[in-house]
Amino acid sequence: MRSDQVWKPGDKEWLKQRKAEWKVVYDCLKINGFYTARQIKRVKEYFFSGDEDILTQPYEHTTIEGLSRFRPLCLVVQLWLHPDTSQERWDLIWRHLTVDYQEKEDEP
Repeated sequence: MRSDQVWKPGDKEWLKQRKAEWKVVYDCLKINGFYTARQIKRVKEYFFSGDEDILTQPYEHTTIEGLSRFRPLCLVVQLWLHPDTSQERWDLIWRHLTVDYQEKEDEP
């Protein structure tokens, strides 16, 4: 599910711009060494589609002291790569990944 209409995968000009931006994003992800090839593939899918479900699907969770590294990854990726970088958008992403996600996790 895409969060809003700032994602324009059908717009050739927008897609051209995102492809150019992806080269930089990809280099950052590879240099970091924190992300697996599978995680980078999911980040790329999110980057071009805006489908938040891609980032919330379960996959190779690496844990540190029992804490999943996935949720912070998801937060960082969304804040970094979302086309709308307004404070309002960042607040919505933060709420979705902290409050809403926690409530969903707590459901029986």
